[in-house]
Amino acid sequence: MKGNGWHDERARGPSIRFRSVSLRNILPVEKWSCLKHFGLSGFYINQHDLVSIFAALPDTLRSVELSFLSFARGQGDHRALLSEMRSALPWGNRPVHERPIVSIRMEDWIIKLGRAAWVREEVGAFLYGDGPNPFGNEGESCPDFIRVGFDVQRDEFDTCFERPNVMTAVLIRLGYLDGSPWDYEDWDELPSESDSATE
Repeated sequence: MKGNGWHDERARGPSIRFRSVSLRNILPVEKWSCLKHFGLSGFYINQHDLVSIFAALPDTLRSVELSFLSFARGQGDHRALLSEMRSALPWGNRPVHERPIVSIRMEDWIIKLGRAAWVREEVGAFLYGDGPNPFGNEGESCPDFIRVGFDVQRDEFDTCFERPNVMTAVLIRLGYLDGSPWDYEDWDELPSESDSATE
C-alpha cells in the first residue's frame, strides 16, 4: 500500500515530521488470512503501530517490503523498528523457509529519479541471527540512515543496475566506474573532503 507522498519526497522524510495515521484504521488485517506479501510505501507511521500490524499478520506471510517510510515525531525510527521487530515478533522461531524476508527501500544519498538504496540480507541477519543492526547501534546518531556499505543501489527503470551504495571514489576503486571522481559532473556524486581523506 502506498501513501500520498510523491516519489522524490519519499525519504527526505527523516527530517520532516508529520502526524502518523493509525494503520489499524486503514488496513483490513483481519481479512488477510492467507497473505503472503505485505508492502507499505510512503507513509508517516508509528513504530509500535506497525509492529502490532506485523504481529496480526498470518503465518502464511513470506515477504515484507517497507519503502520510503518516515516516523512521526517521537514515534520511532528505522533502527528501533528493527530492534522491536526482533524482540516482539515470533518470526525468528519459525523454520527458516517460513520466516518473512524483510527488505527496506530508502532514498539514495544521490537523489536521482528511480534510484533507491535497498537493504535486505543485512536486515535478515539482524532479525534472525547475530548480525548488526544496519541502521546502527542504540545511542548512535542518525537512526534513520543505513550504515555505509550495508545496502545496495538499485534503479526502478533499469533492472540490471545494482551496485554497492558507497562514495564515488570507492565505486571507482571497485571497478563500477572508470576514471577519477572529478570526472563526474554531478556534485552530489563527488566524495566529500572527509571521505577523500580516509581513502
